[in-house]
Amino acid sequence: MATLALGEAVIDAMIAKLANGLETRVAAINAAAGDGGLVVTPVGRDAMYFGGVTEIPSAPAAIVFQLPSDGEHEAEGPHSFVWLAEFGVAVVEEDYDRQRLARKLMRQIKAVVEVLWDDEPKESLADGAFHLQFIRDDPGPVQEPAQEGSFWRAMHVAIFRVRSHEG
Repeated sequence: MATLALGEAVIDAMIAKLANGLETRVAAINAAAGDGGLVVTPVGRDAMYFGGVTEIPSAPAAIVFQLPSDGEHEAEGPHSFVWLAEFGVAVVEEDYDRQRLARKLMRQIKAVVEVLWDDEPKESLADGAFHLQFIRDDPGPVQEPAQEGSFWRAMHVAIFRVRSHEG
């Protein structure tokens, strides 16, 4: 099925773009905040996961996944097949302080959106094969510390609509 193959290509392209640009964006956000570098970048592809992850060994981490489709995301354009789908990028963070955790998540998701949307090629992936549109961000659940002295853990998700370009 074409949608499954395209979904995998989009996730691979999103992970590659994040791995390439996230460190620079996070450094700029930390510098602008002026609070000593609160946010640390998920380190390369070892902290960026493709879809169905059940356990994250350490944070920060990013998980890129395709959202369920209602079946109406495929259409035929004047000259070719046009494919539409939605993808999420979940950022997982942890901290001993819940307020600092909230700030870290907001900055991480800002960096994710800026890299995927603003970095070259702007609003696109895979050399322009796919157009990205940022839709929204959603805070996720907060996991309380398992024991006194351990950290809070939470995630925040950025949602993107992805459309294939007519070829």
